Amino acid sequence: MTPAAAAATTVEAAPARVDLVGLTRAELAAEMAGIGEKPFRARQVWHWIYHRGARGFEAMANVPKSLRRDFAARYRIGRPAAAADLLSADGTRKWLLRLDDGR
Repeated sequence: MTPAAAAATTVEAAPARVDLVGLTRAELAAEMAGIGEKPFRARQVWHWIYHRGARGFEAMANVPKSLRRDFAARYRIGRPAAAADLLSADGTRKWLLRLDDGR
């Protein structure tokens, strides 16, 4: 076996980042507790996602930078993508959203 092939077999896949969007408040609190954070961190993250519309952790100004980097390594803030954007004659706009599961 070549050295490159041996190195390739020893590399482990990085664990998938958990999507925080869609978690309940209790599930988010459990995630924060699971990494040793105090309960108020779950409230902060919830506020940034659902009240401030944060799309990334770098926007969370009241969270320490080191913790934002840790969050970015462990979690993601997934948003559905617009698969279609429809505008009717009366000005009503509808979006067809594509979720991570392809639906």
